[in-house]
Amino acid sequence: MRLYLEDAGVVAARLDFPDGQPKRKTLTTAISARRREIAELCERDERPDVQAVVVEIGHPKSFRPDIVDPKFAVRLGYADAGRLTKFITLPSSHWNTATKKSIAHRALQAWNDVLRQLGVCTAPEHSVDELPKDLEYVALWMVKRRADGPTRKRRTSPVAVKMSAADSSVMGWDPDRGDWIPYPELLLSLARHAEIPGEYEEFDEEDQDGEDGEVTGATGEEDAPRPEAEDGKRQRTTTWVPDLDDQRAETAQFIRAMLYSLRDRHVLLLSHAQNSRLHWPWLTNGRLRPDALQFGPNPAQHITLYGENLCHVRVRDHASDETPQWFAPDDDTADHGFASGLWAHPGADDDHRVYYSTGEKPHTAKHAVKTASKIATRIPLKKKRSEDEEDKEPEPVIDTGTNAWNPAALEIAVVAVPEKSSVPGPWAAITHQLRRAPDYNVILGLPLPLHMAAKTAQYVLPHDGDSDESSGEEGSPPSR
Repeated sequence: MRLYLEDAGVVAARLDFPDGQPKRKTLTTAISARRREIAELCERDERPDVQAVVVEIGHPKSFRPDIVDPKFAVRLGYADAGRLTKFITLPSSHWNTATKKSIAHRALQAWNDVLRQLGVCTAPEHSVDELPKDLEYVALWMVKRRADGPTRKRRTSPVAVKMSAADSSVMGWDPDRGDWIPYPELLLSLARHAEIPGEYEEFDEEDQDGEDGEVTGATGEEDAPRPEAEDGKRQRTTTWVPDLDDQRAETAQFIRAMLYSLRDRHVLLLSHAQNSRLHWPWLTNGRLRPDALQFGPNPAQHITLYGENLCHVRVRDHASDETPQWFAPDDDTADHGFASGLWAHPGADDDHRVYYSTGEKPHTAKHAVKTASKIATRIPLKKKRSEDEEDKEPEPVIDTGTNAWNPAALEIAVVAVPEKSSVPGPWAAITHQLRRAPDYNVILGLPLPLHMAAKTAQYVLPHDGDSDESSGEEGSPPSR
């Protein structure tokens, strides 16, 4: 690895707007100008070997109004030059990013993320004897940009990432080429095709800009009530997603073409319920049927029509509180704690399809007390005293302002299995194993292929997940 160091200068500076007034109607001009400026800087430095750039930048909250944040423009500019990007927040006592410990952790996360973007990621070899060793993992993810975000443009992009433990390759599906391309090329392609904001006739300037530049007058919520048609039935399109039917048709075409390219291989297809079911309605609980796939208005078809060696697993996490927090009681003391593993109902038979995956407490929450309570005082455990110390009862503790770790269970539904391996249990086991990636020191919130697919959102969304602050990999973040 060769590292070049230079002053960030204009790269990390606030966006420049015409007349010096940040307005959404001129945001396109400001982004385009910074984008061209960075591309020209790359041309002048004459370093064709540079593949990625780590930018030290101010805290996101230091850019007010938020439309002056340069991250999106920086990412587009470097993508034009064929370079990946990663942002790390500058040390600041004001934003609590100045301690020696936090700087070391954030820097490590940033560099690990750079290597991940370059495709340096190892898929774990599974230890399930019943499944083929040449199994490939494919993850489907819908990258969504809200209409009330910084760009004022809604965008939904299906992304598919393929990983193989046999050769440690990480690939992404390119629908334009109809082929799999290296993961870094996928990220750059997403950035180059990212839409930048323009003028909208349906919003006047008063609706677009509040006093602090925040967007007003739009919601973008997907689960908002749908208007009723003249016959009293709910319409399939809404004012929030006016082209929903078209998006669903495009998603179906994307998945079918992607699966067709893998028809002769052993494939585990991973999907995420909350992320994809709006655009792939088959993933909703009421529509799922075992060992089948359905796209659009067509009837469900047996999964072997899309590949004789294809398995489909749908996962569901704690988003919208759809899966519970969990604990494990101790048989001797009756105290509750956390146990990691793959769980099924005690009375489950061989054809049981639904499992739960749990992980141990991450190192970032090693000091979180499992008996902490927001509504009552707590008596801490009595510490072992030395010979010269008095025997004192511990004082009650109030945990109102203490960070706690919220354990989350990941639901694994083995929706469809190939005929040659019809027992669902091994497929659930390998999905659980994929949460323990060799390149991460904590258990992932999602299986590694889905984790990699979700990270592509950084190259489609303006500010989502851009900084090192969002690099924590554990499944359930701490809360207060």
